[in-house]
Amino acid sequence: MTLIGLAGYFCVVIGVSWWYSRGQDFAGFVIGNRQITGFQAALSYGAGFRDAAFFSFWLMMGYLFGYAILLLYVGLQIGLWIVGRVAPRLREEAHQEGYITPTQMIGKNVGSYSKIMTSLVILATNISIITAQFYVIGRILAATTGMDPVWVIPLVALVIAVYLWIGGYISVVRTDVVQAGIMLSLLVLPFTFFSLDMTDALDWQSFGALGWQESLAVLVLGIIGASGNADLWQRIFSVKSAKAAQQTAWWGGSAALLLTLALLLIGISLRHMLPNYNPAELFTAIFTLQEIPTYILAWLLVAVLAMGMSTTDTHAYLFSSIILRDILKYDPSKSRQRYVWLTRALVAVLLSLAALLALKVSSLMDVLMGVVNIYNIPTALYLISALRLVPHPPWWFDGALTITTLISLAVLIYMFVEGYLSQSFTMAIVPSVLAMVLAGVVVIAARITRRT
Repeated sequence: MTLIGLAGYFCVVIGVSWWYSRGQDFAGFVIGNRQITGFQAALSYGAGFRDAAFFSFWLMMGYLFGYAILLLYVGLQIGLWIVGRVAPRLREEAHQEGYITPTQMIGKNVGSYSKIMTSLVILATNISIITAQFYVIGRILAATTGMDPVWVIPLVALVIAVYLWIGGYISVVRTDVVQAGIMLSLLVLPFTFFSLDMTDALDWQSFGALGWQESLAVLVLGIIGASGNADLWQRIFSVKSAKAAQQTAWWGGSAALLLTLALLLIGISLRHMLPNYNPAELFTAIFTLQEIPTYILAWLLVAVLAMGMSTTDTHAYLFSSIILRDILKYDPSKSRQRYVWLTRALVAVLLSLAALLALKVSSLMDVLMGVVNIYNIPTALYLISALRLVPHPPWWFDGALTITTLISLAVLIYMFVEGYLSQSFTMAIVPSVLAMVLAGVVVIAARITRRT
């Protein structure tokens, strides 16, 4: 049953990619002809936001703390509301300037040093995030089906490479919509096969289960993470209208919330089905429950695969775009066909590298996951650029922001090596908050300089 489900899922995503890429031109491959609807972009953002690497984490949070972690999405919605206010203007700017990546926006509005620094940060996190997806998918399928990760991980990488090869950016968005639908379908499971206890489901006091300090840290993490997500900006650049740009930001948080709520409710359900169980092993333990039908378990596995693949295709395409447009500075007007082939080649190389890392360096997975924390460091650069906080920056502005980014990265690396980041949410947000504060000081200094 599981193998049939996986095979069917692979056929669906490849079929969807083929169907929507028929007759596609160059602009369709690169940025979806900038005709993506707000609904599609919001679902794509939500699907990419909810990944397989943290699947067990959300089950564990629901099992231990109920709804407490949902404060992350309160923060996320606040951050996305801010982005939504400027999204219509950014969409128009992207059309006029030809933006494909968010780093192009930073390069124009902040400077080349900040653009390069942000590009390097995104590339590093792209590799680590994709490797994490492959690692988790391989381990989960090995534990639940007996399939060898040596075959499973390359197979998943191949399927993603195939549908990105076919349709490029349009494949990312269209398959994400399908994958989001699969994930949303999990919302029915807690109320049916997992026998959710309604007393626990209506325990609204669990919102404060983390304590005020940790709750505040989670809220701040959500606010910072909203605009620190590079693929959000790319979705805004690709939509068909100013209204759709605003919908992408404002609806994207709701999509991500619903996708996560299903996992939290399953985690809450497991309190009674698996009492006093090790929370870190909940996902594997689900497959020992005799009361769960085989086809439901297969459904759950397909949903995990959808989480991993939706995140992977998003970061793989963003990786190739940044390499070509920001690092190599390739001008597609010279040869559009060559640009498409280079994009395909870069995606294939990245997926192959990530699959190899997932198979060979599993003992370093904690390090790879630690790199993901770097993702929020450039948040200040995105906001400074998007909000036009310094319209005509002084000559030293770009260099000063680059230095603040380097300082924040150094602090993050130190805290990771010393084990501080994993101690609490409060400690985890320190590097990102530091980056925001330092950047804020530079902005204030620049604005004062311009007035005098």
